[in-house]
Amino acid sequence: MKLPFAFIAVAACALAGCSAGGGPAPVRAGAVPSANSSALPGVPVAPVASASPALPGPALAAVAIGAGYSDSSPHQIVRTRGNVVYAVTPTCTYYASCHGNALPAYVANAAGTPAGFAELDPAHEPQAAGYDDALGTSAVAIDGSDRIWVAFDARTGGGQLELATIDTGANLWSAPAVVEAGTGYTGYVQGDEGVALALDAGGAGHLVYSAVDSAGTFHLHYVRAATPASFSAPVQIDDVPLAPKHEAIHPAIAFAPDGTLTVAWLDGYGPYEPNGTIHVRSRAAGGTWSPSVAIPGVAVTSIDQGPSLLTTPDGTRHLTFLDGGDAVKYWYSADGVHWHGDEQPPAQLTHDPTLGPDGNGGIYLYGHGTPLPTIYDTGTNLYRFHKAAGAAAWSAFALWIAGPYDCSVSTRWSQFFQNFPQSVDALYWGGSGPNQLYFGSG
Repeated sequence: MKLPFAFIAVAACALAGCSAGGGPAPVRAGAVPSANSSALPGVPVAPVASASPALPGPALAAVAIGAGYSDSSPHQIVRTRGNVVYAVTPTCTYYASCHGNALPAYVANAAGTPAGFAELDPAHEPQAAGYDDALGTSAVAIDGSDRIWVAFDARTGGGQLELATIDTGANLWSAPAVVEAGTGYTGYVQGDEGVALALDAGGAGHLVYSAVDSAGTFHLHYVRAATPASFSAPVQIDDVPLAPKHEAIHPAIAFAPDGTLTVAWLDGYGPYEPNGTIHVRSRAAGGTWSPSVAIPGVAVTSIDQGPSLLTTPDGTRHLTFLDGGDAVKYWYSADGVHWHGDEQPPAQLTHDPTLGPDGNGGIYLYGHGTPLPTIYDTGTNLYRFHKAAGAAAWSAFALWIAGPYDCSVSTRWSQFFQNFPQSVDALYWGGSGPNQLYFGSG
């Protein structure tokens, strides 16, 4: 999350053209909580057992990529069959509305673990149509022919979802295709995670993304892409009536080995309000959707905050988010319908918790150090919990990357076409206008 929030006033939403229902907006540091908020958002953070984790040995070195920022719900980094890393994320010079930004793709300077990256084909990369336009967050996947799929939001034409590809053999962008025009989704700012993308075992794309109805209410649409230019008709998949002002936002998707697609999202309203609910719904490989289920407990609303979703090779679905007091919560399920919350990590306050694979059938859960003095503020360094395959217990919150980096970690993971699965890769970012993107591996 981009913190401290002194950079973000309500004016940021006005600059972006947000409506009253324009999505959870960032909050200014020290803002007074509304009458229906909990006491936690306005008071200093109480210490918890893992507030200042020990630093076990040297942290990984940060590898600078270029201009850009990452998000925790979508995946934005891939490896080719030749073991070359690619990262595709938007830039944001004018935080938080990101006026006139671009969507660059970066290619590693060597196979394996790179020491640097270069921007590819900048002449054809997606570019906002002027200062009043902006591209939203990206979601990225790679197919069996090493073609990278890139989905992203644009404000053009009253909002539209677009999909482009990158030929990694020639390192060239394709022209983007419009997945859905007139989505109404135009008021996003940095951290409003508006799209998720995953490929099935046959190489077809599955997209879940934000769209706004005629009443100004945010919903989630689903489209299957047989090819990067052939799309099914959009269908709304959030199936629970929304409370007044609530929105269905922040989609996260993950395939299971049997082809079942799991979708998780946040139902809530407002900046940093403890009024959210995480919903999860599954689509069988044959195309039938099950009714959604609600995860017990309250989730906090705001930009970035997830959920984050991943399915390990044994078919277990893993889900993380923040509760109403900014504490990390973790749930798991064998089928996407019956969820269990009895294997929580140690108590930890953070922002934007993100799940990623450990390269050996287990998972990592990333976040930054405890935000101090309030939950609106930043935390130093990036840390992660570890949960080994088959284990019920988590490790301590151990240092991963030392430095003033944002915790919106985007991990490299997919159920299918996960080249070199033993390599543990992720993106993260730092800086305040323009943002700078970084790579970590290990």
